[in-house]
Amino acid sequence: MLTDGINPTSPMFNSEPFAPSPRGPCFANSSQAFWYLATMPLLSKLLSTANYPPHLQDQYLFFHNHSIIPALGPSASSTNKWTPHLTHNISPFECSLAFKKNKQQVRYTFEPIGPYAGTSEDRFNQSLPLSLVSAFSQAKLCPNMNLEWWNQITTTFFISDAEIAAQPSLFAGAKVHPTCFLAFDLPSTEFAPVLKPYLFPHRRAVMEGISRDELVFKTIRNLPSASFKASPALEKVEAFLSKDYETSHVQSRLLESGKGLKSRVMSVEMLSFDCISTSSSRLKIYAKTHDASFSNLLNTFTLGGTSDSPYTTVSIKALERFWNSVLLLGDDWSDYDSQCAEFLYFCFEISPGKSEPGVKVYVPSWTLGIDKTGLTRGLGGCFRELGWDAGRSYKSDIQNLFGGTDEQDRGVVTYISFAYDENGPEVTTYCAPKFAPSLRR
Repeated sequence: MLTDGINPTSPMFNSEPFAPSPRGPCFANSSQAFWYLATMPLLSKLLSTANYPPHLQDQYLFFHNHSIIPALGPSASSTNKWTPHLTHNISPFECSLAFKKNKQQVRYTFEPIGPYAGTSEDRFNQSLPLSLVSAFSQAKLCPNMNLEWWNQITTTFFISDAEIAAQPSLFAGAKVHPTCFLAFDLPSTEFAPVLKPYLFPHRRAVMEGISRDELVFKTIRNLPSASFKASPALEKVEAFLSKDYETSHVQSRLLESGKGLKSRVMSVEMLSFDCISTSSSRLKIYAKTHDASFSNLLNTFTLGGTSDSPYTTVSIKALERFWNSVLLLGDDWSDYDSQCAEFLYFCFEISPGKSEPGVKVYVPSWTLGIDKTGLTRGLGGCFRELGWDAGRSYKSDIQNLFGGTDEQDRGVVTYISFAYDENGPEVTTYCAPKFAPSLRR
């Protein structure tokens, strides 16, 4: 797994010549040692908690140490030229544990940050994602890896040096948006990481003078895959996201809350897909809303009531149990219009051969006003409601992952997600290494 193209000493990770660090395995600089100490305990505990075979744990940790850690950029600091966008506590690394019935799977996401990110040489941090994904492909670390969509979508979304030079004032003073996240599913039966990029349309949409929604759907329909050009699932998502949000229902809640209409509109934030055969790959459209009420969650989960899924009714009941348990709302809770979080993310998944899109909701746990003990109690209750074994062990699992009161915390819960498909509900907890409060957004 350690190759000439991907290893801690590679020039794509380093702005200075290789200088070995005594901290950690074969690190080229102190930043790599920093991220080793910050991320390894959390990922190691997660793989162990999910009962991955020891040999697979070793393989995935070796892969992480030598291929991912070098891509996490400089040590966490408020003076860095590029600030990570992945989590609220500015970590470029986030791992997750997905629960589905009595099975668990580990995944993680990271923001590849090049040595010149945020400088005139790599203003939008585009260089390392391109180099790293190419190196993954050449090293054949991911079975059946296919970069057809990656190449086409990055060509569309990324901004060339010539375009930046032609319009130097276009992004001057503008909010800096992320460029790319990369994620890996880690199968528990064999070493076969599956790459999933997350690409952001913001800059290209500004340059073309169109909305992010328009750009994303145009990009999808330009992909060389006939199955998505007239996909009923894609059409449903597009119709839902483009509908008129200025309805009397939304307006009444806006007036009551004192917030503006703009903050309630669902905005497309990123596009994701699997880097496998395009005939099998899923497309995922991510959108954000500041209407974090259960009524809006329910409306979105059913695509405004247009979902024809045969398990809509049972999924709604499971969704309500999830919401009630995780947010500690109590059995008599019925206030569907109250704002329980600062915002919500939704993922709309388009899969080949399926006429209905899948919908997943992400709840930002740090905005709930619930501490780690409360989150643990809520998730444990959710798992017990669903009849999962994790309901009995989740409290001890959380203490094992994040540390108890008598030891240093290893991480923080960032999001909790819920989805439902033909195989039942899936609940996922996301976590990131813990950093000093002064480094948070």
